[in-house]
Amino acid sequence: MPDYQDERHADDFEVPTVPTSAFCLRVPGTNGEELVVHRDPESNEDFVFLFEAGDDAADYAKAAARALGFTPEIGRVKVRDLHFRTARFKPGVGAQVDLPLSR
Repeated sequence: MPDYQDERHADDFEVPTVPTSAFCLRVPGTNGEELVVHRDPESNEDFVFLFEAGDDAADYAKAAARALGFTPEIGRVKVRDLHFRTARFKPGVGAQVDLPLSR
């Protein structure tokens, strides 16, 4: 699969953009804290999962429940309000990609 950040593959496919709002997994009982899905060991940066489609969010919540022992809540967030620099975004069609978020 071509790397969307590699200029040699820039014309191979369209990079999805994160919409203004998206579905997000949240930790229950925390007043809406987003579930951190990945921490980069080198930069210590947290990633958040965002979903364009509710059914994808539900599938990931089920998988997270098996792995974590609790069921994350699914909610809609305004992307501009998130404190994360990077989102692992799952568009409605296609594979997930890591995208920078505006601050």
